[in-house]
Amino acid sequence: MLIIDDKVAIVHIKKCGGTTVCRALMESVPEDRMQAFGYQKEQVQASKTIPKEDRLWKHSMTCDLKRIKGDAYFKGLDVFCVSSRDPWSRAASFYFYAKRHNEKDPTKYPRMKDMSFDEFILGDHFARESLYDYAHDPETGECLVNRVLDFDNLDQETIDLAKTYGWPEPVMTRRNANPEEMDYLALYNKETSDHIGAVFAKEIEWLGFKPPVS
Repeated sequence: MLIIDDKVAIVHIKKCGGTTVCRALMESVPEDRMQAFGYQKEQVQASKTIPKEDRLWKHSMTCDLKRIKGDAYFKGLDVFCVSSRDPWSRAASFYFYAKRHNEKDPTKYPRMKDMSFDEFILGDHFARESLYDYAHDPETGECLVNRVLDFDNLDQETIDLAKTYGWPEPVMTRRNANPEEMDYLALYNKETSDHIGAVFAKEIEWLGFKPPVS
């Protein structure tokens, strides 16, 4: 999560390009104009001294931002959610991300060592947080974000955002992404596709995503 000039907040769900967006803005916008949560090792260590429910971190939801910063502060923010990547691609991306890290260091994601893709999906080992949850008040159902940025046009969306708010133009470099381009949707069969569809039903209806297998 980033807050810039106490006017704009960037919230982002895992495996949606949020690290790419936030790092680019952190490198272009002067440090004294922003609050960055969870992008530096020292920030992560310092945050552990604060109870989780009382602190913001890299992947905090918009409702947490509102609760921790307060209604008055939140009302002065424009909030953008990164980004509109479908849940099937997100889950598959996380599978290969975890597999890659386990191969480099077996102590990381140890359960991934011999796990197949179908086992990963049907066993609910993916991150279950949804874009709907990130963007809405869990009690009232009110949408708390101005807009969800388009995953397929994320670089230009970020550059346009900088222009709108008068920030220096960011240099966009992919971060935290799997090194090889893959057709994630081709990995699904009817059972795994339907399972993701059921878990993320609210998000799918809200943003109009289409299943890879129908």
